[in-house]
Amino acid sequence: MCMTNTEELLKRIKEIRDQKKIKQQDLAEILKIDRTTYLRKEHGQIPITAEELLLISKAFSEEPALLFMPSGSEESPIPANREEIDLLRIYRALNDEERRDFIFSIRLILKGVDSKEVQEGLKGLTQP
Repeated sequence: MCMTNTEELLKRIKEIRDQKKIKQQDLAEILKIDRTTYLRKEHGQIPITAEELLLISKAFSEEPALLFMPSGSEESPIPANREEIDLLRIYRALNDEERRDFIFSIRLILKGVDSKEVQEGLKGLTQP
């Protein structure tokens, strides 16, 4: 279930920002605007563009669809099992060097897999 109300979307952005302990100033810098302009966007006084929503979701290290999920929703924008969620959690806990090593290891392990989908995924797998 996705929300369609702008007010709910803005509330969700603030909620995720608070959960991730990201400051308004940090998002303002990412959007290349000043903090007061960002504050006005978060309060619905100025529209947030689609491009800004993509930048915000990237700053949150989340899929853009998460912004449109209701607060407290257990529904995931992309269905995932426990192992996938745990792998993502591990990856996000690594520093840049550890992430490069992690990705390198995944590439080595899956190098011989014949699945076209796996090989396409490996091509898209970039190192931080």
